[in-house]
Amino acid sequence: MNGIAESFVGSFGGSFLVQFVAQIRRAYPIALDRCDELDENMVRNVSGVHRWGLIESLLYRLANAHGIDAEWKSNATNSAKHVECTAGNFLLTVSKTDDPSSLPADAEFRTTLLENSQLRLFDEGVPDDGFVYAL
Repeated sequence: MNGIAESFVGSFGGSFLVQFVAQIRRAYPIALDRCDELDENMVRNVSGVHRWGLIESLLYRLANAHGIDAEWKSNATNSAKHVECTAGNFLLTVSKTDDPSSLPADAEFRTTLLENSQLRLFDEGVPDDGFVYAL
């Protein structure tokens, strides 16, 4: 691991990160189960919303159980909320991507967070005066 990755794991704790990944995997079948009363034509439309809400809720609860600061934040229009977790100089949010190597879709909250926490390509450390934003 490089300096940033080690700092990230050290700030959030390996146990928290391992448990959170396990919770994300668990959220997929649970979301589908919660749609069992829907017509099969609606499951695809709704299961993603259930999964998103479940993952964000699990992140919030797990972070609090590990003593990590977790806060619900509204988007710019107050039409949706997401969880922001902070540990050390890191701020963590959850974002859906189409595959593990792709970036999430643009969102105002991500742009705002990135403006204040962008690192140069070869920086080895965490900035002393701000957060490193982690997706």
